[in-house]
Parts: sequence; structure tokens; C-alpha cells
Amino acid sequence: MPKSKRTRTVALTKVKAKVSSDKSDLVDRVRESVDTFKTVYALGFQELRSNQLQAIRTEFRDSRLFFGKNKIIQLALGHGAEDEYADNLRHLSDLVTGNVGLLATNRPKKEVLAWFAGFEVEDFAKQGFVARGDLRLEAGPLVQFP
Repeated sequence: MPKSKRTRTVALTKVKAKVSSDKSDLVDRVRESVDTFKTVYALGFQELRSNQLQAIRTEFRDSRLFFGKNKIIQLALGHGAEDEYADNLRHLSDLVTGNVGLLATNRPKKEVLAWFAGFEVEDFAKQGFVARGDLRLEAGPLVQFP
């Protein structure tokens, strides 16, 4: 059978592959933020949803948040003393594992820590959620429902 008649796999997606220029742009933006802002924090999270992330982004509009590939962010910060971008950034690079993002800001440390200590978003339960308390319904009709 001629080569042109053979079955081919056709991708039905419009997603573009990440190219090295996108990765180098992320490295440049992280390094620029290290130069621009006074402090950089590593934010660890579990099961972060977009509405919760949006609340963080609206509070810290004057700052920069980075969520990306950990290896690329570690490359931007530097792995060792010889290749770190600025002083002691290799220690921050060690913290970038798992579900972690970076927050670059000029706000004071007490203000940032106090905001995250009080940050709480109501969220609906997911599979595996353990209830905080018991709910008891008495036998009989429920008057609040028609």
C-alpha cells in the first residue's frame, strides 16, 4: 500500500506544545521579580481551586505570583551557591517541591503572614472530606422545604 494511504493518527487538540522560549520567559520573569521586589515567599498549597487562587490574586494585586514547573523555577533561582541568581536564593529553591508557588512582594513580613494566617475560604465538600460536626434531623416533616 502506498505510504499516503496508510492510517495516520491525527491530533484533535489545539493545544500548543511548550517551547523553550516560554520556559526562558518564565525564568526571566522570576529573576526580574527577585530584582524588583524586596521579599519572595514560597507558598505551599493542597487542592487549591481557582476561586481560592483568585482571592489571593486580588489581595496581592501589587505583587507577583508564580505557579509553574518546579524545575524551571528552581533553575531561575539557582540550585547551588555557584549558580544562584542572588544571595541565598538556593535555600528558597530547595523549598520549591510539590505544590508550591512563589509570591514576590514589597509588603512587610508581618502583614503577609497575618493575611495568610487569617485566609479562609468556604468550600464545598469533596470525596474523602471528614465532617467537622454532626447533623441531626428529627423525625417528621421538614418545614423549611416545600
